[in-house]
Amino acid sequence: MATDTRNRMEKAEARVALLSYVALVVLGLLFVLGIYTNLYVEFSEGTSGWKVIGASVIATLHMSLGSVFAVAAIGLIVVAVSTHRAVWISLTVVGLVASIAAVYGGVNFAENQSNGNSLLMALGFVAAFLAYSAAIFLGQRRE
Repeated sequence: MATDTRNRMEKAEARVALLSYVALVVLGLLFVLGIYTNLYVEFSEGTSGWKVIGASVIATLHMSLGSVFAVAAIGLIVVAVSTHRAVWISLTVVGLVASIAAVYGGVNFAENQSNGNSLLMALGFVAAFLAYSAAIFLGQRRE
């Protein structure tokens, strides 16, 4: 029985590690799409955050993928909880909070193009990237 439980936990840990790697790839793609959007896409003055969908294909991809990523981060937490390891759980929660901050900054950036909201998106990205990177690195170690 103990061996069966251990095998389940090891499989859950492998899933969290794999999903964290996927998160890093998606975050990298979001970064590239976001930089393009920030540099080359102009939004109409006073446009509401989500109403800019369609302003450009790249901006639409960036906003849609970012929103889906934030929701998928919840699923990563669920998988992390199944490992019963604090390092996986805490770092995936940090990744989710950072992703939500980035989405919040992005929605507001689309509305007013303020530097502060652009900074919030960037900081949210960096925090999420670091959290998922740390999860991969620290998750390999035993508590």
